[in-house]
Amino acid sequence: EEMSKGVSAIKAYLDKSGFYYRPSSANGHHNFPGGLAEHCLGVCNEALRVGAGKYPRKSLIICGLFHDICKADRFYFVGREIRAHRASGYGHSKRSVLILKDHNFPLEEVEANAIYWHMKLYKANRHPFARLIFDADKQDCRNIKRKRTVRQVSQ
Repeated sequence: EEMSKGVSAIKAYLDKSGFYYRPSSANGHHNFPGGLAEHCLGVCNEALRVGAGKYPRKSLIICGLFHDICKADRFYFVGREIRAHRASGYGHSKRSVLILKDHNFPLEEVEANAIYWHMKLYKANRHPFARLIFDADKQDCRNIKRKRTVRQVSQ
């Protein structure tokens, strides 16, 4: 029951924040409408591909889908231009963990650490699960760059 309340609260947050149509960045990877959701799904799929049988499926899904949840209310469009709300005093990794906890989403310590450290290679290197999420994130960013190059060449 605790899990279902947390899931319901996060789903409501995703709906309200615009997660599904927001870009993942202003000038970097997945900077197009729906890019944030596409990126989070891509990280989830990559984590499942690499971590299957090594780590709990639930943890791979949670960390892949929610590692960048804080970006849902950060980037927005004005016409075709992407703008960003002023960042909070926290880095985006810590803010993602805080959003999940504020919405009573039950996180295992290893999941919270993996989300928190997904941008910090020096920390992720000390924790194999965090390193897997770090690598899945970077791989999905490389995949979108390859897709763009193929699209540009084929046009």
